[in-house]
Amino acid sequence: MALNMDWSIGNLTTIVLVATSAVGMVTTMKTTLASSQRQIEIMETAAQGREVRLRTLEIQQAGQSSDLRAIQQGIAEIKSILSQRPEKP
Repeated sequence: MALNMDWSIGNLTTIVLVATSAVGMVTTMKTTLASSQRQIEIMETAAQGREVRLRTLEIQQAGQSSDLRAIQQGIAEIKSILSQRPEKP
């Protein structure tokens, strides 16, 4: 039983167009996916950079807060020393 196919120009043209469209769609999807992956990598790199800068600022702020606490303690000690001294007439 052999298949009896009438290979007319219309049928061949349809087959070629469908195959070409499928290849074009796959190529377009691969290109779009590659572009999206590059953009995601760029955004991740930028986010990591911002995270590093934020950590640096947090460390600096913590150091400044520690310095301010030390200054406040020093002022409190000076006030207590001055309040214990007898006043001069």
